[in-house]
Amino acid sequence: MTDPQTALKRAIAYHQDGQLDQAAELYSAILQHQPRHADALRLSGTLALQAGQPATALEILTVAADVQPADARIHFHLGLAAQQLESLDIARQCYELALTLRPGYRVALENLAVVLRDLGEQRTALDRSREALELTPDSELSLANAGTLAFNLGFDDEAQRYFDRSIALYPCNADIRLKRAQLLLRRGQFAAAWDDYEWRFLAADYLATNAIPALHRPRWINGTGAGRVCVFGEQGIGDELMFATCLRDLANQATAVTLACSEKLVTLLQRSFPDVTVVARDAPVQTDDIEYRLSAGSLPNLFRRDADAFGCGDGFLVVDCGQRERWQRWRDRFRGRRVVGIAWAGGADPAARQARSIPVDALVKCLANEQTVLVSLQYDASATDLATMLPPAFADRVIAVDELDLWDDIDSTAALLSVLDAVVTVDNTLAHLAGALGAPAAVLLPVAAEGRWLSDRADTPWYRSLRLLRQDPARPGDWDSVLQALPSVLADLGASDLAGVPQSAAQPALRASATRQATVLLVNDTAANYHWGCTLTCNGLFGLLGDEGVQRRSLPLASIIEPLTLSALQRQPSLLTDEGLTEWLERQPGLRDLLTGSDLLLVNGEGTLHGSGDQALTLLAVLAAADALFQRPYAIVNHSAYPPTGNDAASTLVRDLYRRVYTRAVDVAVRERFSQAALVELGIDARLTFDCLPLAVPPRHVASANTILIAGTAAASDAIAERLAEFVANATASGYQSAYLYGAAGVPAADDHWLASEVVRRSGAACQLLYAATEQAWLDAIAAAKLLVSGRFHHTIAAACLGTPFLVAGSNTQKVAGVLTELDLVAQSVAWDTLGERSGFDRAEALIREPQPALIEPTLLAGLKQRGRHNIDVVKTWLAEQTG
Repeated sequence: MTDPQTALKRAIAYHQDGQLDQAAELYSAILQHQPRHADALRLSGTLALQAGQPATALEILTVAADVQPADARIHFHLGLAAQQLESLDIARQCYELALTLRPGYRVALENLAVVLRDLGEQRTALDRSREALELTPDSELSLANAGTLAFNLGFDDEAQRYFDRSIALYPCNADIRLKRAQLLLRRGQFAAAWDDYEWRFLAADYLATNAIPALHRPRWINGTGAGRVCVFGEQGIGDELMFATCLRDLANQATAVTLACSEKLVTLLQRSFPDVTVVARDAPVQTDDIEYRLSAGSLPNLFRRDADAFGCGDGFLVVDCGQRERWQRWRDRFRGRRVVGIAWAGGADPAARQARSIPVDALVKCLANEQTVLVSLQYDASATDLATMLPPAFADRVIAVDELDLWDDIDSTAALLSVLDAVVTVDNTLAHLAGALGAPAAVLLPVAAEGRWLSDRADTPWYRSLRLLRQDPARPGDWDSVLQALPSVLADLGASDLAGVPQSAAQPALRASATRQATVLLVNDTAANYHWGCTLTCNGLFGLLGDEGVQRRSLPLASIIEPLTLSALQRQPSLLTDEGLTEWLERQPGLRDLLTGSDLLLVNGEGTLHGSGDQALTLLAVLAAADALFQRPYAIVNHSAYPPTGNDAASTLVRDLYRRVYTRAVDVAVRERFSQAALVELGIDARLTFDCLPLAVPPRHVASANTILIAGTAAASDAIAERLAEFVANATASGYQSAYLYGAAGVPAADDHWLASEVVRRSGAACQLLYAATEQAWLDAIAAAKLLVSGRFHHTIAAACLGTPFLVAGSNTQKVAGVLTELDLVAQSVAWDTLGERSGFDRAEALIREPQPALIEPTLLAGLKQRGRHNIDVVKTWLAEQTG
């Protein structure tokens, strides 16, 4: 091989450029020549961590530590590897050694704090986070760690300082906003808490376990008035029950309500709300009769914004009469004795479960007596389990109801609770079920209780029948004080006469779904992605399909389990053969079923069919499979298309794929003429239409504000962030307010997230973050602005539709220039560099004073709507032919 040091420089260059495969090959070659080359070992181990191979990294870095035992960086990365492998004690030792070798090693302090938290040493973890903040007061990770740990320990004032500071510095950090929402709830600051809670659909931690439904309808907001609303349940069963306490408020205002909830709750909630249509949220929702959407977790933001709005907290669930009679006969065996249900564990997250759970033997010892029968309501504890969990003297004091599925059969569990004298439970689903029934229950809470339970009070506004017992704040994790107080609290609950718990033998029939003559699959459904402009354009296209009376199905690209990448295609061109596509679909049965169950694929190509990226290749592969394997027709509409233009082998390979897929389409409709020209170069005929966003834009009448809006660009860079900050400074000096417009239905564009944070940070207090929690709020903000400055395609269209002056700079393709041509507003284009100059702001101010005539032409919106409708002209013809 070449000289090892020369090879190392090349490897480092590859590594820094993100070409990990090439870097790994060179590191490996160096180590074959010099197995104990210190730098190659350290960097090779670091690369393995980046590649998601912690076991390999641990092996390599262990050798590196033997070669260079005094290098703190090696021990830090060893700690990372051990942490990823969940070897927390080893990770702790590695981080502590790294800190010994390099005192003040901030990232080691930050990671050590996380490990200590996961080991249950929260106070020590908080101390380490405080030390890290002394080194770097503005560290995003240290602020998050310290705030979370202080919150978990009940140090609410300290936690709020950290959260407030973090959000001031990093306003787009949705995970921190969710944590602050919990803190504000705990403090009873409901309005501010629910406002923060609306950021959950942009929070990575939340999105990891909660899918965002795409209903293609505007969100219902308080004051909208009557309308047919579909509410989507979210999170766990307990959360769904808590949010259902607000369902009656919505039903009193809306024309009709459909609730899509966990399948486990369908029969119980349908019986309890007979005037609400209740369906399973995993089943397709018939959207033809739906005018608005709403997520269940947003109900409190509409109807519980202060303490007085909670009402009396009475039970509302209606149990099945037959089920209750069956359990009453079971209960009658214990006449003369109190029957108390108990549950001692709860929480899906391991750390939360550990904090919430109480030792079952301690709970049983506290409650067991000759006058009380204890019934296990712990879903994961059978009679056999109880025999091993309890001391022999108490093993026969607890009855397990093995004939009842406590996990899945919520309806029968509710009926059982309705005949018990009381329930004692930790924070889990049973607490909510008892409260929603109006059944008396004692709920045992840790120091760091969920915000919903507030603080320093023994009752809860959510459920009148619950009594809360809390750990001593000075003794987190210690249940002794709770157990000492429990018998008297339980006695005060009194023997319950639950004859008043609503019952019903009848179960209303669910609304039957309609049958359609044709099923159209909307491919690349962007209603829940990127920013509100993408939501609106997809909703507009979805609405066009609804006008044709077809059954609509949806395929977001993010739901595809195995995306196609350029590197994979280069290594294995056979992926695009019939055999390769068949194998690809076999690994993704859900995708295969969608393709086979659809008569036509309508491809929403917006924001996707550019170059050789993973999204473009995956979408093209889906269409190739639909055509080659199932002979499904498809139309590609509502989009800009920019196939790669290079002469290299990779560009040629991908360009051939574009040509293959596009030439087989029944229709190709593009939004602007530059895309049309790019496709013509490939020999592809394409119709010129327009984007579908105007179809979802109602006429807006909003009073103008003295605000200049800033928005993002797919070409976001450090230089652009600096130019925008300079523009804000000029706007401020001229007496204007500035705000960065941010918000999405979910999964915000990464470039928008980064650029929003940077512009707000670099401009100090001069530019505020304007978070639009709904598409209506997004449109209102644009309509009210004096001027919009962005590099965004959809923001530009929205401004044009709403008559708002705008300046738009370049994006990652020519599509922005294309839309300006279609709007006859080419003069609204501006260079990013110019924006940072005084002349750039002078031009902006001139537009504010004298908008372009084309923007205030009253027929503009109507004309754009008509052009958007042309996206499905060919599809309408095809559907007419299919139905005769």
